Amino acid sequence: MPSDTLPGRVLDAKVASVLGWARTERTGLRWNDPEGKPAPLPHYSTDLAAAWQIIEHFTAKQIPVQVSWPAPGGWACLLCGLRAVGNGATAQLAICRAVLAANWLTF
Repeated sequence: MPSDTLPGRVLDAKVASVLGWARTERTGLRWNDPEGKPAPLPHYSTDLAAAWQIIEHFTAKQIPVQVSWPAPGGWACLLCGLRAVGNGATAQLAICRAVLAANWLTF
């Protein structure tokens, strides 16, 4: 399923997996953060504060991130060093879609 059609929590789960989160049970209802601690899955696709954690993740790895508006579809996010772009009606969606585009390119 293309990242531009994924429903909210499915998109959140795919982004979390790229960022190092791990499901702790088959249903996917329980997650461990990248440090291995149990934590609720962030609402990356709908919560701007959670989406901003993605930006912090990439900038900590020396990967510049640009989020801009207006862009096709409303907002755009560019993970500069990875040449990955995501567009969406909200900044959060654009950020999530850029992460998944980067995942196909580099991870």
